[in-house]
Amino acid sequence: MVLLNQFENMNWLEIKKYLKKKNSKVIVPIGTMEVHGAHLPIASDVIVPLELAKYVATKINAIIAPPVFYGITRNMMHFVGSLSVSSNSFKIYITDLINSLIRTGFKTIILINGHGDQKEELEEVISNVEYKNVKMILINWYEECKDINKKIFKSSGGHAAVDETAAILSINPKIVKKKNFKLSHIGYFSELNKNKKWSLVMISNRKDKGLPIFNKKLADKYFSLVKRRILKIIKDQL
Repeated sequence: MVLLNQFENMNWLEIKKYLKKKNSKVIVPIGTMEVHGAHLPIASDVIVPLELAKYVATKINAIIAPPVFYGITRNMMHFVGSLSVSSNSFKIYITDLINSLIRTGFKTIILINGHGDQKEELEEVISNVEYKNVKMILINWYEECKDINKKIFKSSGGHAAVDETAAILSINPKIVKKKNFKLSHIGYFSELNKNKKWSLVMISNRKDKGLPIFNKKLADKYFSLVKRRILKIIKDQL
């Protein structure tokens, strides 16, 4: 389904008309191209923020900017398919993008980030961008929903773990490959750094992150709470 409020599907007259509104808002989903086990797609860190943007945009009358697919991938570059830009390039690009959105006339710019390795860069960009009468909001969705992970899954969640798997499963079950997931594939950063077992494909920081689940009903319940949480956080800052 094509959303009418997606920037790339609008013509310049439609965008100009929208910008006449008192508080014009744009949401920018940001992620990276990074391996998420063998059961989740490379673009997982973009897919979730984009879906959250679609949900939020309809509730606050915002336009969704095209996602930023390429971000900062560090620990996963040894896996085929992981792509990255440098920290400096990323900061320059996001800065230019924000400045362009400001020049276009948006009064509220909401960044929904799905990747932890670039959180500090995004915070730095926002703190350094010069803007007047423009509200900047940065949401790192995975951080804002840790208590929901505990409530639904009794675990903290993590990279390619129970929370990200549930989110993608709820969004599009066709791109979740349950048959590819094997317990023997699980690795933890401390073990990888010590033993250099780079063939492992599902990586989390600690064993309490939570194994992936493939229950669509539970995944929908989880992601419904996530969407409502992100919407509330954004509304509270508007």
